[in-house]
Amino acid sequence: MLHSVSVPTELKLKSLYISPERFTRFIDWLKRTGYTSALPTDWRQRTASRRVVLTFDDGYEDFMSNAFPVLDRLGFKATVFVVVDRIGKTNEWDQAAGFKSKRLLTLEQIRELHRQG
Repeated sequence: MLHSVSVPTELKLKSLYISPERFTRFIDWLKRTGYTSALPTDWRQRTASRRVVLTFDDGYEDFMSNAFPVLDRLGFKATVFVVVDRIGKTNEWDQAAGFKSKRLLTLEQIRELHRQG
């Protein structure tokens, strides 16, 4: 379960963010050690012994720029949970808790990700 693939700018964000470099190393490690990805709907199908379900909460825009290219290049899939009434806007709920504003995926980006599988 991941949130934002970007460099955390505050210590309190460290548990919610993973830097693009660290994310790339993590997915590369999964690939090298024989893991494959599964979508939550496919989890019960035992097609491989080493499987992982990758999920991204909130639908931050950095998924498109920092996570998807790595996942796509290495053949991994992920599920992105978007906040439907905030598509194309910002993380207003986080700002209320004192976190910085972050852009969320736009409808066009979500459609493109869907087309890419």
